[in-house]
Amino acid sequence: MTLVTAIAVGFGAAAGAMVRSGTDLWVRSRATWPPEIATLIVNVVGSAITGTLLSALLRGYSLATLPLWATVVIAGFCGGLTTFASLAVQIEQRSRQKIRYGITIATAHLVLGFGSAAAAWSLTRWALMMGT
Repeated sequence: MTLVTAIAVGFGAAAGAMVRSGTDLWVRSRATWPPEIATLIVNVVGSAITGTLLSALLRGYSLATLPLWATVVIAGFCGGLTTFASLAVQIEQRSRQKIRYGITIATAHLVLGFGSAAAAWSLTRWALMMGT
């Protein structure tokens, strides 16, 4: 990785972290929503963006030769946007209250995260095939 790539990815990560923080503030402004919803939203959106871009780009590139902008969006922005460390803390905290709640949070993230990435991947492949 070059210095330019590292700096660009850092800027992408900063942008993703700001969006994540804004999402957290927005969810917290809704008094009836649990804070775990913000983490779920950013993780599902980040997974969908990653699935979409990888599906489209891997038709002409390998992971080692992705264009700089794709590396910035996937590794930088989506890396800064998603927050699996916060998810782990939330699962641990909720599991202390009720193990079932912690398991529900973990399951929702796994199913919706992988599901959104797979759906985005498939829809992108389908759209690209229909367009050619």
